[in-house]
Amino acid sequence: ATVEEGFECRILLREQGACGEGTYLIEDGDTSIAMTISDCEGVPDAYEGATPAVEGSVTFDVLDAGDTPGNFTGKPLATRIAGTIDVADATGVVLGGAFDVTYEVIAGDAEESACALDR
Repeated sequence: ATVEEGFECRILLREQGACGEGTYLIEDGDTSIAMTISDCEGVPDAYEGATPAVEGSVTFDVLDAGDTPGNFTGKPLATRIAGTIDVADATGVVLGGAFDVTYEVIAGDAEESACALDR
C-alpha cells in the first residue's frame, strides 16, 4: 500500500438498485455495490482496486434530497445519505461501518427525490 505523505485512504462505494430508506441485501440480485479501495495504509496492494460486493447489505437510515418544491434541473440539490454498510467481495475483503454524507449534486431532472439521483 502507498503510505507516502500526501496520499489519503479512499474507499468509493457505488450503489445501484436501492431507492428509499431501508435495508438492501446484495444477495437478492437487485442491489449491487462496487467498491474501489486506493492508497489505504495497511491494505496490501493486491486488495486495492475496484471489485463488486458479492454478499452483505446496506441500510439507509436517511436518504433525503429535501422537500422544497420546484424544478432543480441543472441546479445544485442538497442531499444527505446516512446508514450502515456491511459487505464483502469474492476475495474476502470486508467493508463495514456507519456513514453519514451530505453533499450537493447537479440534479438531472425535476424530481425532488434522492432516488432520482445518480448517487
